[in-house]
Amino acid sequence: MQLRELRLQGPGKQPAQLRFQPGSNVVSGDSDTGKSYILQCIDFVLGAEEMTTVIEEAAGYDRVLLELENEQNEFLTLERSLACGDVLFYRQPINAIPGTGETVSLRRRGKSTVPDVSSIVLPFAGMPAEGKLRGSGDGKLTRLTARVLLPV
Repeated sequence: MQLRELRLQGPGKQPAQLRFQPGSNVVSGDSDTGKSYILQCIDFVLGAEEMTTVIEEAAGYDRVLLELENEQNEFLTLERSLACGDVLFYRQPINAIPGTGETVSLRRRGKSTVPDVSSIVLPFAGMPAEGKLRGSGDGKLTRLTARVLLPV
């Protein structure tokens, strides 16, 4: 699975977008030009509770979209309001999105089995929806989530 596009959209604003090419991509630039904000946007749409940083350049944008492509050349686009809330998902590229997507919660709580971002993203990437990880300190099993993969 690869990232294909990250886009911020807002009423009356030109979309701010970053396209990723197949293979490795390097995002570089001077300090305070938005590189860390890119990672925070990806983390946010994958289920972070809130945007930890707000940058001046994002004023007027109200939602973030993330387009993914898997090995079968299928697309998955996730959309989330910058004001928080649940995530919408579409099984198509950003430019082909029709109307409203399907809503999925950010994450499961307790023993819930409701669909969440990870239960959509992980199978799309060819991974089990209910994968487990062994905790680093206590050895207990925890659920594998899409956000765990972000630092990779």
